[in-house]
Amino acid sequence: GYTMSECYAASNVMLSWMGTVVGDPKMAAYSNRLHDVNISNIRAPEILSKGFNGSVEVLLENLAPAEAIGQIEVRDRQNNILLANISLTIPGGNEIGSRLILPVNITPIRTGFVELLVRWIPSDTSSPERVTTNNLGILNIQINAVPEITASSCSTTQVTRGGVVTCEVQVEDDFGVIRGSMFWQINATTSSANWTEVNAGGLASDTRWIASITIPANITLGYVDLHWTVFDAQNLSDEIWIENAFSISDAQATWYGPHVQNVDQSPWIGM
Repeated sequence: GYTMSECYAASNVMLSWMGTVVGDPKMAAYSNRLHDVNISNIRAPEILSKGFNGSVEVLLENLAPAEAIGQIEVRDRQNNILLANISLTIPGGNEIGSRLILPVNITPIRTGFVELLVRWIPSDTSSPERVTTNNLGILNIQINAVPEITASSCSTTQVTRGGVVTCEVQVEDDFGVIRGSMFWQINATTSSANWTEVNAGGLASDTRWIASITIPANITLGYVDLHWTVFDAQNLSDEIWIENAFSISDAQATWYGPHVQNVDQSPWIGM
């Protein structure tokens, strides 16, 4: 007698891959071992700042039938510094969850333009990736720095009661400062409740912030302390304290009345 395979082989004039007796002619013999993780895209959903926790989103897809077990690693190309490492399992390409967006928390350690390397690393070396060229993704991004107050000044060093003084600060930030405030008080007082806030306005592409103070007519004489704070779009801030920014003096007494010719000094200036 002949085996079943031999019978089928003898009955076929020509052999073909379609002449399968048992099984699927299109089956993947190693479908439980082959995985192919593709890093499809990387993006930062918001501006990242140096020294502050943020995130990047990585679009991953497993293109092969077997589940992939490994880890996503994020490094700063400069000095190859590791920023994040996440272990995960991605289902096979025909399964739900084989394509996903993975948020990865990172804390940048430097400012300026940074190149981030995002790499998939299989955990089991006995079950290799079918393709390795798609295991690496690159994101070039600018990292924000904390805003910096670089200079400060006031329109005068001495103002009288009832007068107006204007003060300003100059600031630097990678993406721009969006708001600023100035607080002031007589330096003889130490209570935080005595600080008066004045909202500042931005000029010159928000690199200069200016605020004005109208000095009350009955204010205590002395020196004025200032406290400036500025914030960028990421709500990062810088502040500066200025002691004895300017002094407050009593206004000179004036009299506006009748002029007596040959009695009052000439020319008459109304005083």
